[in-house]
Amino acid sequence: MESSVLWWGTTREYDVP
Repeated sequence: MESSVLWWGTTREYDVP
């Protein structure tokens, strides 16, 4: 899930867990 953190910053608007 560490990789998810990379794109999570971009998709933060979705605020997905």
